[in-house]
Amino acid sequence: MKFSWYILSVWVISICFIGGSHAQTPIINRIDLEGQLAYIGSDFNVYTMNLSDSEINQLSTDGSRRTRYEFPSWSIDGQLAYFCCSVRGNEPPRLSIYVSSDGVSEGQEFYNRTGERHVYSYWSPTTCIQDDCVDLAVLVQNFTQPLLRVDLFNSQSNTITSQRGLGEGTPFYFSWSPTGESMVIHRNNSSLQYYSVSNNATSVAFEDTLGSFLSPDWSPIDDRILFSSLSSNQQSQLVIGQGGNVETISDEFNGIFSFSWAPNGKYIAYRYITQDTVSPVYVVDTDYGEIISQSNVSSVFAFFWSPNSEQIAYITLANPPGSFDIDNNLGGDTTYLMQTGDGLAWNILDVESNSNTLLDSFIPTIEMQYLLTNFDQFAQSHSIWSPDSEYIVYSEINDLDSPDPSITILSTRNDNLDKIQVADGVFAVWSYR
Repeated sequence: MKFSWYILSVWVISICFIGGSHAQTPIINRIDLEGQLAYIGSDFNVYTMNLSDSEINQLSTDGSRRTRYEFPSWSIDGQLAYFCCSVRGNEPPRLSIYVSSDGVSEGQEFYNRTGERHVYSYWSPTTCIQDDCVDLAVLVQNFTQPLLRVDLFNSQSNTITSQRGLGEGTPFYFSWSPTGESMVIHRNNSSLQYYSVSNNATSVAFEDTLGSFLSPDWSPIDDRILFSSLSSNQQSQLVIGQGGNVETISDEFNGIFSFSWAPNGKYIAYRYITQDTVSPVYVVDTDYGEIISQSNVSSVFAFFWSPNSEQIAYITLANPPGSFDIDNNLGGDTTYLMQTGDGLAWNILDVESNSNTLLDSFIPTIEMQYLLTNFDQFAQSHSIWSPDSEYIVYSEINDLDSPDPSITILSTRNDNLDKIQVADGVFAVWSYR
């Protein structure tokens, strides 16, 4: 992942949040909620919340305005990785990697180095049970070198032998296989490779010229790889690679593709950006190669599958359909999505009924902006959805005059249920169970 591929002008926020007392608001006990939330509080410490009883656990205590913990990430078996520190001022950044075995107890430090910072992390879908396996991939930026690198860790061991490097590149995107035995890597906007965990070696995955896209996506159920190739007309097209075969599943466009497998492996959602437009989100049935559902508005900025593969939560501008104000600048590698002052909006696409619902508007925190800007990668590794596919979680600014950030839960099915602000905080992610 490049440190900043898109720049989202969501709102002109020329302030720094001031860490202070961390007031917590218990969840209203009128709905049943599953799983745990991990979040960064307004004091920039790491917290988790058991949603069945609103119990809160504080995993760090030294967070501050200058020393900020960042982007907690759940594994499939309930481990929690979190990172420190984004240091403000003249001090160099410092990267510390922590892993909590249960998301309740304080994490064990796996790594510590000055002059580096965490960019992104992605757990394997399987847990390490052998000494020589790895299950946590961390994208790292070294401020003295132009390239990004990926470090792999064994969460069951914090010895130096449990760490290995996957390589360098700018940008650098990757996706785990469902078995955790391999990864597919897209780096330098030019190469697509397989990486074998057991052999610690890479091999060519696709020899022809790639189209314009960010993160490849490995099918959650088999060996199919989703990416973009260049057509004979020198335009980008969305394709599925499996073994030596490549199947085209979209039209050709002179632009950038974003895409995501449904968790059941049956559907693919995608969106594209050209010089003139930002498309709706489309859903393709992989059995028949047909578009079966799509959003009822274009200019979809980000989208996320529900765990049951029945819904897609997608982001648009909060303006009414047809009044979007979008300026796309595809020079270099940057796309600007300019927005009026109404904020962003959550929408839900029900795939089976092909129906769309506008949920609510919001102004995201800077941390939430980062997730949305890089959603191609985050959609594979960080869940905004509850395990039962009923709710989404996000961080927002409640009042620009007094920008107190909050962690908000929103129902995707109950129009009569108001959104619930469960804690003060700048970033949140839901556990997988």
